[in-house]
Amino acid sequence: MGQWQGIAILMAILMILVIIPSTPPEEIENSRFVPDIPIPSDPPCPPGSDCAEVHTCSNEQTPSPLEFETNWTATGSNRMMSSPHVVELTGDGILDIVVGTGIEEEVTGSIIALDGSNGTLLWEISASGEMFASAQFAHLDGDETLDVILGGRNHQLLAVSGSDGTLIWTFDSSNDEREQWYQFYTGQFVDDQNQDGVLDWLTSNGGNPMAAPGSSRENGYLMIISGATGEILAVADTPDGRETYMSPLIYHPHPEMELEVLFGTGGETWDGGLWTTSISEIMAGDITEANRIVNPIPNVAKGVVAPPSIADMTLDGIQDIVVSTFDGRLVVIDGRNYTEIWSVDVKDYAQGGAITDAESWSSPAIGYFTDDAVPDVFAHYVIGAFP
Repeated sequence: MGQWQGIAILMAILMILVIIPSTPPEEIENSRFVPDIPIPSDPPCPPGSDCAEVHTCSNEQTPSPLEFETNWTATGSNRMMSSPHVVELTGDGILDIVVGTGIEEEVTGSIIALDGSNGTLLWEISASGEMFASAQFAHLDGDETLDVILGGRNHQLLAVSGSDGTLIWTFDSSNDEREQWYQFYTGQFVDDQNQDGVLDWLTSNGGNPMAAPGSSRENGYLMIISGATGEILAVADTPDGRETYMSPLIYHPHPEMELEVLFGTGGETWDGGLWTTSISEIMAGDITEANRIVNPIPNVAKGVVAPPSIADMTLDGIQDIVVSTFDGRLVVIDGRNYTEIWSVDVKDYAQGGAITDAESWSSPAIGYFTDDAVPDVFAHYVIGAFP
């Protein structure tokens, strides 16, 4: 923690007006179909909408304290490593909890399911590394209970029966698709690519926790894996040859537009960017034609680690992209044409602009904090520079 000051910044960036530059940046050349939807000149806040019910943030207002009641507490021998996700596993109508665990020093981990009604352990399956990704759910083994896929360190990726915790499949790192495999991040289910009737799995693999800061790193991969068997259906190297730490994100800007895949490259000590590609390009094993929609700052060796958030920031009906970069910027990209709507460099504001480094591993949160219809952004940064 050498250079860390141990200080966290919580920044609420309040967008009362979204100003599109009169001379927009040059658009990225692409063949996307974009519907002819006009941009509203003065968008209203529709009655009954979230923004109409907003309680505007104010220094003069003191929020009422939240009250909580503890229903149950569960403990175990491992550390919680992933965000808990909920799913119905027992049939009692109460959502249950699936989470990844691990102990870094012991190179061990597990996936556990807890009964949502009382916190008792429903099942646990062991893994050979910390399981830090977030669980996702789909029908994989043919029964009526949703099943689980969750990954983590040491190329661990497991598909588990939701009904009893038995292993459906595990990633076979001895395959000959690539010489090296790294960490698996949170993935998303995609449409059945191999016509076996089961949804398939989009994920990223990259990042070497054993490499020293600043040392050379191997490139990461985007992958599509069979949801039924764990077989690799496609793997594509990152287009800039950089590592990847970001969970890929399915992005559907508008119902009339094609699905896209957002992914990030670079890390704590290597530059990179935010990119967009397609499922078909990943399935072809070649994403060299991917568009980089957020560029790194010249001579700054930091990439894009946290997945972006999606919201319609211009109220034109097309979903836009809000990303926290690891170099301390908050950038909003127009989903219509990939141009920058606005950006904020946190270093210009934190501690009166007196800091030199701010970094973020966190996705921005979208909400309504003002009395207009434009979504606002809450972002989290830390002061200091890795390591």
